Amino acid sequence: MKTTLALAVIVAVGSSVSADDLRVPEWRGAPGSTFQEWRFDELNDQGTPQVFWPEVADNAYGDPYLWCSFEDPGFMWSDELFNRQGTISPDWEWLEITLPHVADPPPLQDAYIQFTWHTSSYRPIPYDYLSPDPGPFEIVEEFALDDGWMYTRWFMTFDTTDDGWEEFQVWSEGSIVEWDMIIDQIVVDTRYVPAPGSPVVFAVAGLVGCRRRRR
Repeated sequence: MKTTLALAVIVAVGSSVSADDLRVPEWRGAPGSTFQEWRFDELNDQGTPQVFWPEVADNAYGDPYLWCSFEDPGFMWSDELFNRQGTISPDWEWLEITLPHVADPPPLQDAYIQFTWHTSSYRPIPYDYLSPDPGPFEIVEEFALDDGWMYTRWFMTFDTTDDGWEEFQVWSEGSIVEWDMIIDQIVVDTRYVPAPGSPVVFAVAGLVGCRRRRR
């Protein structure tokens, strides 16, 4: 299956933690779940600058990656912008996240997607273009951070495929303009949809002391 997404990362007892990973599902790290975090600390120097590998990942099925649409990597990736280090700004209005999964999966999968994005651009919106009948899709939390940055957490349920990959795209809420999206961090958690009635619990990170890579 494939999965295209954007997110931001921070917190949780007994799980991976980063500065803007502010809500961590209790099931992160459980069998059948995946976790991947992109901080965009540096460009890929292997001849494909549009491809970003996650700085942190816990995915037993393979190597997730993000493809970012830009023509000029030197302009669309910034070492430092608005007091954050490592940001991307797709100039074709979208990016794509591909996540490996088990080849014969259950029919549905939940995803929690955290974005840290700048308010001088448009809000990033995840889009499951492969599902003929997408499930729930909503913003579950959004609030302002320092220096014009915003935190947004999305929830979506998508149809799984049997090819071992999940693919989602992330689109800009606005039209195609310069700096349509400015993204500092993306965090994606997925799991196969549990039996009805199973609770979903989040560990909440304190906001004090959560500044990341500031100068």
